[in-house]
Amino acid sequence: VGEYTIVIYSFREKNNAEKAVQKWKTEGHYASYDIKGDGKGGKWYRVCIGRFETKDEALATAQKLAGSFDSGYWVEKLK
Repeated sequence: VGEYTIVIYSFREKNNAEKAVQKWKTEGHYASYDIKGDGKGGKWYRVCIGRFETKDEALATAQKLAGSFDSGYWVEKLK
């Protein structure tokens, strides 16, 4: 299990995050979501795919898959 992941979506509704995770799992990817506060008492459900040893590996994979994302993405180090 690596230290980096690709964040591909942020949703306000948990149900949307769960659906997106299931879609990516069905396609054979490791997928999960985490919850981040927005600083105003609200929540974002962020969908992440993959676990990568290095940031470069995550970026390379993200660039290959970018056409499959509905919006942008970023690579984040797991805490």
